[in-house]
Amino acid sequence: MRRTLVVLVIAACSQTPPAVPDAGTCGLSLASWPEADALFTNDAQWIGADAAYSVDLGGGRVLWLFGDTFVAKDASRSRSNAWFVRNSVAIQTGYDPSKANAKFFWQTTAGNASSFIPENGTHWFWPLSGVRLPTRLVLFFLEEESVSGGLGFQSVGTKVVFVTNPDADPSSWNVVDGDLPAFSFPIAFGAAVLADGPYVYAFGDEEPGDHSVYVARFDASALDAGDASSPLFWTNAAWSPPGASAPDVIFPSASAFENPPTEFSVQKTANGFLAVHSIGFGATQLAVRTSPAPEGPWSVVCNAFTPPESGQPGISVYAAKGHPELTGGSLVATYATNASDLATLASDMNVYFPRFVRSP
Repeated sequence: MRRTLVVLVIAACSQTPPAVPDAGTCGLSLASWPEADALFTNDAQWIGADAAYSVDLGGGRVLWLFGDTFVAKDASRSRSNAWFVRNSVAIQTGYDPSKANAKFFWQTTAGNASSFIPENGTHWFWPLSGVRLPTRLVLFFLEEESVSGGLGFQSVGTKVVFVTNPDADPSSWNVVDGDLPAFSFPIAFGAAVLADGPYVYAFGDEEPGDHSVYVARFDASALDAGDASSPLFWTNAAWSPPGASAPDVIFPSASAFENPPTEFSVQKTANGFLAVHSIGFGATQLAVRTSPAPEGPWSVVCNAFTPPESGQPGISVYAAKGHPELTGGSLVATYATNASDLATLASDMNVYFPRFVRSP
């Protein structure tokens, strides 16, 4: 039953995205990068996942965070004979993914593969974004639970953890729960995270809801001391503590369909800030937005790439995001693919691996 959650979203949410300005308007276009895809497809046991957030750990090391993951039980590398865990991680060595290698990690419980961040009772955790600070690694996760209606699951909150020894191998990490305040509004807090000067900015979208995007900032020194209790949200055009009402919506959209899915990215560029996200869920486009500041004003969406899988029946595309620490293009991004039925997901090893794209 747990595996059906992977494809329930696809069946329920696949739609045709709205028309948005194309890459010529953005001044940016992306192309598939199959040479980099091998980073994720050649492991003996790790045989597919989604999400694919990355965090620069420094020294040529990149952390990857994955959602629902297949772990092969034997040399057949068959998803029909695999464990299914809610999250996993990898360490990439080298910043060019087409030349790098990756080592994958999950937990082992009673001889079986289990989630890297363990479940809390019946709740599980899907990764959001994170940031490496001088003394620790800060990671955000979306907490989920099963429900009888809708998609079969729903978000119930956000979790933050601190890794106090991020230079160690993940198998020996010291992971400490953080102290995020309670929010009176539903939010996938930490859907995109970046450090800029004295602040760490955490973007989130309304989840459950229409995925309207908000932004908060932490004092970076406080966060690096293990204190996540005092984010300030951009509310009424000022940075304020979380209150009874939701903060300002910062991404303009003609409809809720143009809002990012739960996962996206924001990175600093020479001219300001760039957001990368999917448009819709299914026949998806990879879109970009730009802004002079994290709080905006943000541009409208602009289509930078239409994945070839978006035109294939029964295949859905989602979870697009950029990876600013990676080299090999002026912009490197990934997206996830999935199948609309479990049989295809189990048998088709061309789907359910993150795919790379880059700007030439």
